[in-house]
Amino acid sequence: MAPKTTDARFARLQTDPRFRRPNKKTTTVEIDERFKDVLESEEFGGKGKGKGKGKASEGGKLTLL
Repeated sequence: MAPKTTDARFARLQTDPRFRRPNKKTTTVEIDERFKDVLESEEFGGKGKGKGKGKASEGGKLTLL
C-alpha cells in the first residue's frame, strides 16, 4: 500500500469515497451460461487464458484485475 501523504493539499484523497478502490465483491462478475464455452474454447485462447483484463475462476466467475 502506498504511504499516506502529509501534504495538506492532498489530505482529502484519504477520506473521499470517489478515490477508494472497489472491493473484490463488487468487481466480481458472473459469466452467463451462454458464454461459459468461450473460457474453454481453443478458438478463444484455451482454458483460463485471457487478455490480462480478468481472471477466470471456478464456477464461471470472472474477477477483474
